[in-house]
Amino acid sequence: MSASAPHPEAARAALPEDWKPTPAGKFNRFHHVRFYVSNALQASAFYSLRFGFHRVAYRGLETGDRNVATHVVQNGNAFFAFSSPLNPGNEEFGAFLKQHGDGVKDVAFEVDDAKAIYEKAIKEGAVSISAPHEESDDQGTVILASVQTYGDTVHTFVENVNYTGPFLPGYRTTTVTDSLATLLPPVELERIDHCVGNQSWSEMEPAARWYLEKLGFHQYWSVDESQIHTEYSA
Repeated sequence: MSASAPHPEAARAALPEDWKPTPAGKFNRFHHVRFYVSNALQASAFYSLRFGFHRVAYRGLETGDRNVATHVVQNGNAFFAFSSPLNPGNEEFGAFLKQHGDGVKDVAFEVDDAKAIYEKAIKEGAVSISAPHEESDDQGTVILASVQTYGDTVHTFVENVNYTGPFLPGYRTTTVTDSLATLLPPVELERIDHCVGNQSWSEMEPAARWYLEKLGFHQYWSVDESQIHTEYSA
């Protein structure tokens, strides 16, 4: 995940000694990681052949989306969604790919109360990307909401109301299998364990504090330059 935007000075202030995290809801797991890429089909094929993922869902022209094509792959409970623009001149994708190349845009969480988690984050100063709203198809309904975190990265909160489909409403199931994948040994993954957010100089602590304040996370582990370093970096 990329990071470039500076955090406000207010975020640098130390938290009170008696401060305790107050999450507004439960974060169950990583729902998916969305990548902005120049070629979504090619990216999904790469992860299928090299890491044992399977293509499970698709959204694009055939499903009524005339702007973005998204291919979703799964291995265990790890879901990656690769999105690419269908038309030239897409400013959002163009700016992201120019700045970062293919990379993570959205780290999505499955939560029990998307509205409450979103409202707490906004109350604490987070920037809204998308207010809580329902999305539905014939396989059920989810509630989605999104906020901006560091750099160009966002977090989407996914609350499953009664959805039973392959990924999210608006996606169709796909069972396309690369013929080469059938010749390779299986790769068994369980879930996304963690995501690393690389920060600019002096921005790591403000970024970590953002999660304490906005999402009610707690810090349970930390390393510094005395433990992890090279001749050129720390």
